[in-house]
Amino acid sequence: MKKIFLLLALLVFTFPIKSQVFTRVSVKQIQITDVINNEKHFKPRSVKPVEAYINYDFEEIEVNFNDDLEKVVVVIQDQTGQEVCSYCCDTNSEPVVSLPLPISEGAYTLRVMGETYEGEGVFDL
Repeated sequence: MKKIFLLLALLVFTFPIKSQVFTRVSVKQIQITDVINNEKHFKPRSVKPVEAYINYDFEEIEVNFNDDLEKVVVVIQDQTGQEVCSYCCDTNSEPVVSLPLPISEGAYTLRVMGETYEGEGVFDL
């Protein structure tokens, strides 16, 4: 009986700790500055049209589109201005885009360019 109780106690106390360790994701937000924003309707300032995050665990950059910006190009450039990665999408059908995280360390610029919106953010690896 003691063995069963000890086994049960061990499972109860270690399960939450293990699940938190394995599900923790290291994420860093990239601050996107609006360069051009021709929105036709009013939105609160707290709602950004584009948000971007670096997910170190999955080695990717996730770009979230909170508005329908129609067709845009998402570009990652290194510090020399050379294009590292780019992706074209229609934000109406793809509200989230994942791009591979650059391999080399350094400063990078994330640009989102479309007909009605242009924004950029700088991040370091």
